[in-house]
Amino acid sequence: MIINNYFINTIIGFGITKFQYLFFSNFVNPTISQSIYSTNHSVFFASICTLYKFGWLSTTSFYNLLGISLGETIFDSYLVYKQKDYQMTFHHIFMSISLIIPMLNNYNIVSVSNNFYDYFAQAYLCEWSNIFLNYSFMLYKRNITSIPMFKYMNYGLVSSYFFLRICNFTLIEYKLVMENSYIIAGLMSPVTFLNYYWFFKIVKKAYSFSHKDKLE
Repeated sequence: MIINNYFINTIIGFGITKFQYLFFSNFVNPTISQSIYSTNHSVFFASICTLYKFGWLSTTSFYNLLGISLGETIFDSYLVYKQKDYQMTFHHIFMSISLIIPMLNNYNIVSVSNNFYDYFAQAYLCEWSNIFLNYSFMLYKRNITSIPMFKYMNYGLVSSYFFLRICNFTLIEYKLVMENSYIIAGLMSPVTFLNYYWFFKIVKKAYSFSHKDKLE
């Protein structure tokens, strides 16, 4: 059953995320715990965006479920800021703003175009790539890089990141400019360029692991 209240879902999202962080921290270090709940959220967020894009989730249900993602993002923003990860803090601020805009639109505080939710869902299909990213990160942090699973996760990360973040975000930016939606395109551009930068770093890291395997 979907709770049809954006604000209640935000509180639920925050609470579930904090619970996961505290629970998993009993078994693994806090960094890995953070990656676990982040992976769970990516599966949830990517799934509702996919369902909406296929027309299997109504706009109202999609809007209300976004509250859960906002709750997770607020909690994670607090953690990454404490860790002094300012690139990720900037990313999370942008993400939080994008999740708040539908709520502001719902209360007629701001006005968005009719295809806003469609572009929004398309952009956040990129959350699927985070699954590969988080698993690769957890294996790396536990120094488990010699198994085939780590290699497959890296392949999945590079390919999914390229299609869902590089190609996808560039396509959305192009469509927005063609529709004269310069403000939204401008607001998206810092994260789009950040994706380019992160992709360069990911490919560079993946290449170093591949080169290391060949030497061994």
